[in-house]
Amino acid sequence: MKRIIFLTFVVFVWLVSAPWLHAQGEIVSFDAPGAGTGGTNPFSISPSGEAMGSYLDSNFVFHGFVREP
Repeated sequence: MKRIIFLTFVVFVWLVSAPWLHAQGEIVSFDAPGAGTGGTNPFSISPSGEAMGSYLDSNFVFHGFVREP
């Protein structure tokens, strides 16, 4: 009986929090200027929303980038 109550509670919390979790952000797709076919590879996102990473240009040279939020 305790397992059913616990499971019901977990499902309720999940259903209530799902819209809130979805509203926390969005996915933004971008390529760094000059990125070749190697694409843009973000490594981290700061708490303020800056994305840092690298990209490979058409001459196969790696470059770093910082993208503001």
